[in-house]
Amino acid sequence: MSGVGKIILQSAMHGHVNGVLSGLDGGSYQQGFFSGAGGSIVSSVVSGLVVSNVPGMRGISTVAAGGISAGIISKASGGTFWQGFRMGAITAGLNHGLHSGLFGRNAAIAALTGRLRHLWGPDALGVLGSGTASSLVATKISKGKGIVLAGPKKGTLFDLNDLGIGVGWIDTSIELSKRICYWHWFKHRCRC
Repeated sequence: MSGVGKIILQSAMHGHVNGVLSGLDGGSYQQGFFSGAGGSIVSSVVSGLVVSNVPGMRGISTVAAGGISAGIISKASGGTFWQGFRMGAITAGLNHGLHSGLFGRNAAIAALTGRLRHLWGPDALGVLGSGTASSLVATKISKGKGIVLAGPKKGTLFDLNDLGIGVGWIDTSIELSKRICYWHWFKHRCRC
């Protein structure tokens, strides 16, 4: 899921969680829901719009926008600005920051796969050589080797092979690339 659907689902989930937390903290579910959902939408939009070469600027902008917008919505719906700000900043900082890779690639991968072991690095590394030849019918052949870095099969070598056929212009190419692999389960299926 991506785009608008993802933003709507995320904002609904963040709204619900913030509504429950608001209720536990003595506020109302409705105020928490609206400030959480609104802060989530605004921080998603800001995160996608901010383009900066300044390190951390995207993260700072996302957290600030999520906190300020949630605070304003909380105040407008009868709550307190600072309670809304706190919840919006936490949602933007932890959740959006984590999924966008703000805290590093490994943390983002661990959040996406649901595997804590990915905090310490990938499951496997590989090297892949590919060759492409095309004259309206394109063929790409890839061959390589990988090594398992974690789990019960640590140190095991495995093949990385692929064959692709499609449509293309007249072209030939050769490339060498590395693959960093994270798996949901320890199988010899590399999702690089």
